[in-house]
Amino acid sequence: MADYIVYDGGRRLARERAAQYAAQADAIGVTAARNQVTLDTSVAFFELAHAHSAEKELAASQLRLERYITMVEYLRETGHATANDMLKIRISASDNRLQLSAAREARRRASLMLGSLIGTFDRSDLAVVEAPIPSLQPDMSIYRNPVLLALGRQAQASIQDIAAATAERYPTLQLALAAGFLGKQPVSTLQRHGGAAYGGIISMPLFDGGAIHARIDQARARERQLNAQLKQTKLELSQQLDQLRSQYDEAQEALTILADSIPLAEDNFELAWARFLGGGAITLLEVLDNHRQAQNMHLSAFHQRLAANRSVAEMRALTGEAVRDTP
Repeated sequence: MADYIVYDGGRRLARERAAQYAAQADAIGVTAARNQVTLDTSVAFFELAHAHSAEKELAASQLRLERYITMVEYLRETGHATANDMLKIRISASDNRLQLSAAREARRRASLMLGSLIGTFDRSDLAVVEAPIPSLQPDMSIYRNPVLLALGRQAQASIQDIAAATAERYPTLQLALAAGFLGKQPVSTLQRHGGAAYGGIISMPLFDGGAIHARIDQARARERQLNAQLKQTKLELSQQLDQLRSQYDEAQEALTILADSIPLAEDNFELAWARFLGGGAITLLEVLDNHRQAQNMHLSAFHQRLAANRSVAEMRALTGEAVRDTP
């Protein structure tokens, strides 16, 4: 039953996304829809890699805590630990088990989301290999953004609409030409009429009831609307690009700090645990706090890596690089 639900859910997500992409392609073009598909797939990949890392870390922490429970039980039997110590470490293990369960469910959802994008609808156990965080290109620009290009084309088309509506006010000249044998005697026809007949009509709109002016005004209003939308979109995309750059730099800085801090936190926990086992002046609550601190640093590193990768993917989508790299 569970397998059937996952399978149907993957297909349902795929249908929903296909409808969204089709609507987006109709609204702003196929290139923009492809750009969105690439972005969504990249983000789903990074989220699945993040979920795998978090689940692996919490699973290792759970095994570690279960070993510690056994050791604390032995210390309580020998009088070196109290019943309160036993209660604290069991509560810590239960809390970690809850986090592990949530991480597994997040990993299943991430797998299902990625599967709905790549056509694997019946798998909730997809595995990915986390790639290094890519570096930013120094010349990233929004002017290749597919949405911006589509709006630019619409603005250019609106100028043509104004020209076409304006041309309706001018006279129209129609010429007619009939060539061939126009009489029973081909020779006399060719000699007198050059083998052809010509005619022309000049028409001019006199009483249009204001329809032409209305169409011109409508086309001009459409042009002004598109130009305003184009300027607003440029401003919003520039702000988004700057914000994503800031998020990327912040995540990279945090990863650098965590790379130096995680070994210190691990050493601090190991030292505290050794002091507790040796009967030093330290409580099990302090030991568990050190363990939780080291674990949170690992999880924070995974989160910052996801933030950096996601920022890069969104910047590539904003600048149109994602579409240029796809076949």
